[in-house]
Amino acid sequence: MQPSGPAVKQNNLSRSSIFRAHPELFSVIKGYDPWEFYRNIKEVGSGTYGHVYKVQNLSTDGIAALKCVKIEPKDDLKNILAELYALKDCQHANIVQFYGAFLTEIRAPRQLCLWMAMEYCGGKSLQDIYNVTQTALKESVIAFVCRESLRALAHMHSLHRLHRDIKGANILLTMEGAVKLADFGIAAQITATLGKRMSFIGTPYWMAPELCDVWSVGITAIELAELEPPLFSLPPMKALQAIASRGYRQPTLRRRAAWTESFHSFLCAALRLNPRHRSSAAQLLQHQFIAAPGLGEHLTVALLREFQDVCSQRRANVQHLLQMPARQSPRQPHPQPPPLRTPPPQQQQQLPSNQATSSITDNSPAQAPKSQEKPNFSPSVHQPLRRKPVAPPSRPPPPRTSPAAPPASPHSSVPWMGAG
Repeated sequence: MQPSGPAVKQNNLSRSSIFRAHPELFSVIKGYDPWEFYRNIKEVGSGTYGHVYKVQNLSTDGIAALKCVKIEPKDDLKNILAELYALKDCQHANIVQFYGAFLTEIRAPRQLCLWMAMEYCGGKSLQDIYNVTQTALKESVIAFVCRESLRALAHMHSLHRLHRDIKGANILLTMEGAVKLADFGIAAQITATLGKRMSFIGTPYWMAPELCDVWSVGITAIELAELEPPLFSLPPMKALQAIASRGYRQPTLRRRAAWTESFHSFLCAALRLNPRHRSSAAQLLQHQFIAAPGLGEHLTVALLREFQDVCSQRRANVQHLLQMPARQSPRQPHPQPPPLRTPPPQQQQQLPSNQATSSITDNSPAQAPKSQEKPNFSPSVHQPLRRKPVAPPSRPPPPRTSPAAPPASPHSSVPWMGAG
């Protein structure tokens, strides 16, 4: 059952107008303030869609995930409310359970906030796990994950609903090893309208040539086996064009010898290019790859244990590094700067004897020679340094000639040198 009644005007977005147009939403909207029913523990995620909090129910002490998104007047409110109401009826053991919603109104600025209480899965997503362990999942684990995902999809398809975003990041694990599909229905619609992106733009690598969940399950199986989907080396829009082109070939595993023929047969049935020849979710549940005995939650529990061991080892390594004393390099004496070179004192000019005598006997106070006057370097008046005038180079003396011999003195007994 989907909400009926007149459509809400986008320019009159308010909580009262929404309930007047869709009174059946009272069975989905639990209240106005989620914090009257839940206690916040911590924030576990955020993005363009809003924030996700780990909360505790005040009446039952149960743990839940509370997702907050903002609704703006330009958003497609009719589709959002239709998806929200349909989410209530989509209950399955392999689908994240929906507990209820809350609608709060912010007056300044005028805005609505939609809060969704969902089942909390503390085991992280498959993408989070293989990003930490950096190892491909075992074939038995991939088979178990595909089986549980196909069971959820078969239930959704029986209700004429599509998930539209199957990938490793939207397959969650509980601490008990249960596989849960998340981010579908209302979450996918909110991602499209409130997150300001269509699902194929964010995750084109899992898209089929036409919209199909079974194809995405096959691509997710390759992702878990090779830690990335096919065409992941291309930009998103290039990958989207390659998938829609006629020359696109059926994706396969790169290392064929590393996997069983049963796994290859399963991928071939799920990834047929012609949708008429492609198996449905109910038909794939009968495939020998996922119908093999021994598949159970103990496989995902072992995967979670491996994930926690890697996380613990990383935390121990970080703690060890933090406790290690800082390595100090031997201190080397800082190089001393060269001594400042002071200009040699200017030599005092020797005054003539007559000026020195007059300066001593003069009644005026003695003045220092001009050569000893300190130049004024005040910031307001800049005076250039007085340089000592340099005398021009003297001409070389003329060559000396021997003078003429003076006349002989009658009283001199020594003749003049040079005279004959």
